[in-house]
Amino acid sequence: MVDFAAPTTLLASRSILAGLLHVAIAGAVTYDTDLSWTAVPGAAAYRAWWRDSLDPVWSHSKSAGDALSIKLANVNIDDWLFGATSISADGYESPVAFPFADQAVGVTLTTMQAAMPAPK
Repeated sequence: MVDFAAPTTLLASRSILAGLLHVAIAGAVTYDTDLSWTAVPGAAAYRAWWRDSLDPVWSHSKSAGDALSIKLANVNIDDWLFGATSISADGYESPVAFPFADQAVGVTLTTMQAAMPAPK
């Protein structure tokens, strides 16, 4: 049973789970794709993801370490959907944030702590 009153690694890392603040993409008229993003407080690393537009799940990824950008060599911007995630020091990874105009389309997660009262 989870003790909702006690802090846990997951709850301590929930700021990471909010996702990336902003993801940008570039790659027109080139065979490479560049992704960049703003830093997320507490993030230890970042990962770029891409998939075919018809794939239901992310099929490819590449770690960017602690860098705020990555070049995906020979990954054409016209052939894939792209996104990026932040990763906490304890290994929790955010949902994928998409580059979309000037804003990332993200997901805000609610933790069990916020959704359920603490047991008595």
